[in-house]
Amino acid sequence: MTIDCLKERLTIIRDSIDTDFLNRQEIEGVTTDITNLINEIGKTNGIVDIDRDVSAEHNMRQQFNRECD
Repeated sequence: MTIDCLKERLTIIRDSIDTDFLNRQEIEGVTTDITNLINEIGKTNGIVDIDRDVSAEHNMRQQFNRECD
């Protein structure tokens, strides 16, 4: 799961809360959504920041090229 995907899921959960008409069923639904998200994150190898991964790969390639020169 990427950070962008996590942000999107949290935004959906946040936007589903209507504080003017919040009732027990809505609160239970929101907590279920949050629990499902926590479980999904737990099943993955963690949050993946694609930009950080690409940057790390780029740095490793640069180091490899320097060592080969």
